[in-house]
Amino acid sequence: MDKLNKITVPASQKLRQLQKMVHDIKNNEGGIMNKIKKEPR
Repeated sequence: MDKLNKITVPASQKLRQLQKMVHDIKNNEGGIMNKIKKEPR
């Protein structure tokens, strides 16, 4: 069980970070899209 914990704890932390990143990206998507649209090609 101890070995399993050492594997699953960092994995769950990474997953949480990933979910936070996805959440932030979704929140910022409108702003990012506007920036991309405004930039001249």
